[in-house]
Amino acid sequence: MLSTWLLYRVVCYALLFVALTRKIQGSPNNEQTRSSDVNLLPTISHQTCHPSEERHELEHAQLIKRLDRNIGKWDKKHPRWQILEALHGFDRYETIVGAEITRFEDLYKHVPKKHKKLLSSTINYSQNFAEARSKISINAKFCKGVVAFALQYYKISRHELEAFIHDTDDGKPRPQLRTTVSQTLKHMVRDWSPAGQEERDTTFPYILETLSNNLPPKDNSTYKILVPGAGLGGLAYEISRLGSYMEVTSNEWSATRNLIQYLETIYSLLEEGGIWINFGPLLYGTAPLVQLSLDEIFLVAEEMGFVFEEKGEGEVLYNFNESTMYRHGYVGQRWVARKFGREKGWW
Repeated sequence: MLSTWLLYRVVCYALLFVALTRKIQGSPNNEQTRSSDVNLLPTISHQTCHPSEERHELEHAQLIKRLDRNIGKWDKKHPRWQILEALHGFDRYETIVGAEITRFEDLYKHVPKKHKKLLSSTINYSQNFAEARSKISINAKFCKGVVAFALQYYKISRHELEAFIHDTDDGKPRPQLRTTVSQTLKHMVRDWSPAGQEERDTTFPYILETLSNNLPPKDNSTYKILVPGAGLGGLAYEISRLGSYMEVTSNEWSATRNLIQYLETIYSLLEEGGIWINFGPLLYGTAPLVQLSLDEIFLVAEEMGFVFEEKGEGEVLYNFNESTMYRHGYVGQRWVARKFGREKGWW
């Protein structure tokens, strides 16, 4: 879902739930661009993006109903407003991001003439502005494709989007719009482009191998796998390739400030014997209700009924860009925990 709901923040980089016997349905709630190189961004295929099963069509119909402007109060919290605002950012990407280049150009005007002469003769510094605008233009074409597909998918007319922009755009800088788009582009690069391969390789193989080892093919069983906070679906897609005996559901989840609620949700979704696979850093938001250490999380989860069958750690790259001198990573925690039933719930 290409909206602000897409910008998920969960405790760990990737949570993956597996239920052995029942279908799991999640609730769809709810950095700068890594690079604007044309080779990093994929193209949008309308054919491959359309739902292919009846359950997808049903969920799409329910989504469209929830987006009805006449349902609920029409304000910034309305889901249709949020989607329109996100599309505003995509549609005006070139203008919004181009304003940043203009700001850098204005700053450069304050450089003394003799320094400009040196920069011009040695590295042609001002050419950087033109090159940046050229790459922004390439990204803008991709963003226009996102808008075109989203208008079709969400059944929103171009006229409605233009009217929304006219009514809400007061001409003042909107940094949140740039953030929405740049983070989505970053996720696109990470999940689908060759440039994101190294970042994917630090997490995906462990999850895929663990799934293959724990869920061997069976003639009469279909494993249900839920990937919450799935970003743009790269991991869910790789899981779906493991075999036709798996049904993968990818959902955006709203972030909660209560870690215990996450653990409670994981536990309640899993059937007895189901497994919880995790690999990622332990991160908290700006105002969490509780902050537990890793050891404390293990103790609390065990008290709730999880048995940890495997624990470990490994380096996790984040926002990686091999063309820059900046490197960002975490010591990611990985584990496999299995749910075992109790006569009474932990609560």
